[in-house]
Parts: sequence; structure tokens; C-alpha cells
Amino acid sequence: MNVSPISTPLAVGFVVVAASLCFVQIKEGLDYAPPLLFAALRTLLAGIVILTATVLLQGRVFPAPLRFAWIVPLGLFATTLTFGSMFLAPVFASAGLASVLGNLQPLVLLVLAAFFLNERITRGKLTALFLGVGGILFLFWNQLGSGAADAFTGASLALVSSTSAAVGSVIVKRMQPGRDLLPVVGWQLIFGSMVLLGISLLWETGGIVWTFAFIRILFFLSFFETALGTLAWFWLLQRNEAGRLGQALFLIPALGVVFAVVLRGESPAVYQWIGMGVILAGVAAAGLEPMMKKQALRV
Repeated sequence: MNVSPISTPLAVGFVVVAASLCFVQIKEGLDYAPPLLFAALRTLLAGIVILTATVLLQGRVFPAPLRFAWIVPLGLFATTLTFGSMFLAPVFASAGLASVLGNLQPLVLLVLAAFFLNERITRGKLTALFLGVGGILFLFWNQLGSGAADAFTGASLALVSSTSAAVGSVIVKRMQPGRDLLPVVGWQLIFGSMVLLGISLLWETGGIVWTFAFIRILFFLSFFETALGTLAWFWLLQRNEAGRLGQALFLIPALGVVFAVVLRGESPAVYQWIGMGVILAGVAAAGLEPMMKKQALRV
């Protein structure tokens, strides 16, 4: 299938914007629901939406048998561990520490892609990585040690979220779902959400406070960020280097700060503006490297 040259940047932009808006929505939604139950409902609804679309668009609900075998490991890493630890980390650690460690997926993805996908770690990727991590530290510097009930547990959960998301990306890159993308994404979300729901029923107390505000947040996170965002990300992974693609994810916490300003009226400190600038420089370094190589070859 022919793909427009602007499809990739548009898809990257969508993933980054959707995930950035997600930060603010999760923070509000946790006032109405326990973290694991919230995560389970979010991913379950997203999976149902995608499988419904699969039936309507492709007239089927299951992927090819060979790819169906990937759903269990993909669901455990990309959904259960990623979303479960993402929602739990701020409960134990400070928001800043959870944000820093929870946004290290590009670092983990770069290393995993080198080992399991034979992707080269170039100078541009390393530059983007260094600036991206540095920018994230700037963004959350004053929050790193504040209000931690159990810093080690929170830090571990945040790292699990980054690592499991990266592992899920590598699995998708290796399996190349192709026209099975819709059913693969749908079923892995449903499987992963069922595990989350089971853990929530065994471990969490309290239920959901059903309000219009929570329903609005749940709909946004399930449809816009999880269903469409996951589809866009997995589609991108089939067509681009995982390590280079991952550098764009550093933009997510930076844009998250911007949306917090616009939607919640927060006022970023000077060091946060510096952090956003450093991240932008890193992403620019990763994006410009291929163009510079082409120019060098012409000369």
C-alpha cells in the first residue's frame, strides 16, 4: 500500500499529542477510581472499540493463527505491565520521580533495538538520548524527592512501565502484524486489561465514582489516547527504526507541561522551560541526522 510522505510525521505528532494530554487526564481521573481498576477499564474499552472496528472494516475478529500466539506476551508487556505500573507509580513515589523514570522508554528502546533488532546506535541517537534525559531531569527537578511514601517501590514501578513499553515495541517490530494490526492490537488490549482487572479485584478496595467528568475522561483515554494512539504507534513501528522513532517520545513530558499550563492554569518555572528547550534540541538532533547523512553522500 502506498503511504503519503507526511503520514509518518502526522502519526508521530498524533501519538505525542495524545500521550501528552493523557498525563492531565489520568491525574484528574484518579480522583474517581482506584489506579488499577481505572487502567483496566481504559484498556478494556479501547480493545472493544478496536475489535468492533475490525469487524466493520475487515469482516473478522481474529488475526492469523501465527500472530495470535504473540497476543499473550504483547498484552502482558504493552498493556498489563505498562499501564498497571504507570498508574501505580505516583501512588508510591513523588510525581516527579515517577515522571522521570516513567519516561525513559526511549533509552530502553534504543538499547533493546540494538540487541534484538540489530539497529545501529548512531551519534545522532546518542545526542538525542543525552539531551532528552537531561531535559526530563530539568522538567521535574524540584519534585524528585518530594512526598515519596515508598521511593524504591515507586521508582521500580516507573522503571517497569518504561521497560515493558519498550519490550512491547520490540515485540511489534519483530512480529510485523501487517494487515492483522487491528485484531492484534484489540486482543492484546483486552487480554492485558483482563489481567489488570483480576489484580484490581484481588488487591484494591473501593470502587468507581461514576460522574460525567469521569465518563468524559475515560472516553478520551480509551478512544483517543489508547485505541488510536496504540494503533498509530504500532503502525509506525512497522515502518521505521524503533530506536530513532523512540526519540520523539521525549516530547511527551514536555508537551504535558504545556497542556498543564493551558488546561489547568499551572505556571512552569524557568528550569522547566529550559528542560523543554533541551528536549526539543535532542529531538531535532535525531531528526536532522538522516538529512545530514544524505547531504554528506551527495558531496
